[in-house]
Amino acid sequence: TDIKIIRKRLGFVPQYNILCDRLTVKEHLEFFSALKDSPPKLIEDETKKMLEDLGLENKSKNYSTQLSGGMKRKLSIAIAFIGNSTTVILDEPTAGVDPFARRAIWDLILKYKRGRTIVLSTHHLDEAELLSDRLAIISSGELKCIGTTMDLKQKYGEGYNLIVELTSISDENELRKQQQQSANSTNDILDPVNVELNITNSNTNSTTRFGYLTEFLKSYMSDIRIKEEHGDQITYIIIDDAEHTKIFPKMFADLDENRNQYHVKSYGLSNSSLEQVFLRVADEKKRPKDYKRLSRSKKMKILVKKCFGKNETKEEQNEDTTNEAENNNDQEQFNEYSTDEWSSYADERYTSISYLAVQVSGLFIKRFHRTKRNIKALLSEILL
Repeated sequence: TDIKIIRKRLGFVPQYNILCDRLTVKEHLEFFSALKDSPPKLIEDETKKMLEDLGLENKSKNYSTQLSGGMKRKLSIAIAFIGNSTTVILDEPTAGVDPFARRAIWDLILKYKRGRTIVLSTHHLDEAELLSDRLAIISSGELKCIGTTMDLKQKYGEGYNLIVELTSISDENELRKQQQQSANSTNDILDPVNVELNITNSNTNSTTRFGYLTEFLKSYMSDIRIKEEHGDQITYIIIDDAEHTKIFPKMFADLDENRNQYHVKSYGLSNSSLEQVFLRVADEKKRPKDYKRLSRSKKMKILVKKCFGKNETKEEQNEDTTNEAENNNDQEQFNEYSTDEWSSYADERYTSISYLAVQVSGLFIKRFHRTKRNIKALLSEILL
């Protein structure tokens, strides 16, 4: 609880750059390092090393107003790490920078990550997946879930996506024509009837190719399901667990052996993305009450309408009931994917008088620690 020690160990990067116009890049690093009581030798060595890592050696004597947006952002992050900060808070560190500067910031964070606790907020899911060890998703001011990337994908993701692309009908017809021509090239006779029959058979079989492939895959995984079909491409969803992943080697080996039989041109396997996890967990559009703060006047109007508003049309009533049913269905679907890890915290929420007592006790504890850190001010208040 010693605020002086906390200030020496804490580094912070706000969402917008806060730099001094009349200080150079080198002076910024030296100044903020000195604020954390770093020895002169450490200030000199750390400043030199930080300029090399940032690639700003040529800009060390330039004022901050002469830097580009990406350079200013890198300087702000370097200020947070300098002085041997053990806890660093980064509020959208790559906001408003170009891809090249964004990559340089990633490299800087990864390089200085070891031995530090870094709290990073971002809207870029690829950035969160690359830089973080544990992820927390916050939506409408509520903490929805927390865990490693793999844990979140297993809990809230839809599973593996198996994308299979089949050979097109036109390619198969062209191949059959070439085979027929090569077979009859010795006699220089081309039988158009055979070619026409081959093309007709391929067209009739095209409607059932997906069915044969699905039956083949279900012989290994009975619970595999189709996500979508588009042209010659079909996507399957496979549950992400150990029982299914151990079947992959055998299933894909047999699929490779029977590529021609099932007309498989190519296939690929991918895991759920963080974007899918975020959309499933957050679901902000379906729950507007979480972020719409009603004023007292609006609450009174709603109460009056409930009591005296009997002139509502049937269309409005049907629309309200439909929206309410959709929200209830979406909430039930979300509860299916949520875990019981937060249920104990929800059960212990305080209400009414107990809630007020917890708040008052918290204020007393805060006041006690604040007074303990500054005894001289307490004595002067008592004497005066």
